[in-house]
Amino acid sequence: MNDRLRIGPSTIHGEGVFAKTQICAGERVIEYLGEKITKEESARRCERENWCIFSLDTEFDLDGDFEWNPARRVNHSCVPNCEAECADGRIWITAIRDIDPGEEITFNYGYDLEAWEEHPCRCGAEGCAGFMVAEEFFGQLRRRKTFESPPPDGGQSTAPAIRHTSPAAGG
Repeated sequence: MNDRLRIGPSTIHGEGVFAKTQICAGERVIEYLGEKITKEESARRCERENWCIFSLDTEFDLDGDFEWNPARRVNHSCVPNCEAECADGRIWITAIRDIDPGEEITFNYGYDLEAWEEHPCRCGAEGCAGFMVAEEFFGQLRRRKTFESPPPDGGQSTAPAIRHTSPAAGG
């Protein structure tokens, strides 16, 4: 992969991306690579259960579901150490705090509440919401005694980077 990161077994889901060296808050950790596609093509691919699509702008998305995109292995966490940022038509996974060697690289996938039940979270973090939703929806899910029906307002995320409404390649 590179001299700062490695791919290996994850306790969150499948394989994950891990720091080999210290990574400082604010550093770009890895670029999320993929094919630039139209919103229409993105919708078709999402219908075929492609979970690796990010929104780039109002016209285009980025499909990262390719073996040559190691960033697709970055798993979700409700208490992440990174965030996904769109800058100049590119998606970067950027550290939001210092990351120690050996630590798994994670970001919050930021899904809205559409089909939230289909996206259980296995991050295991203290404060885990139980589902891969944007942090703004954690309270709604925690207030519910069961996860049997969607929250009453059918919330939509304001998280800008992620377009898809199904789990990414991670977990």
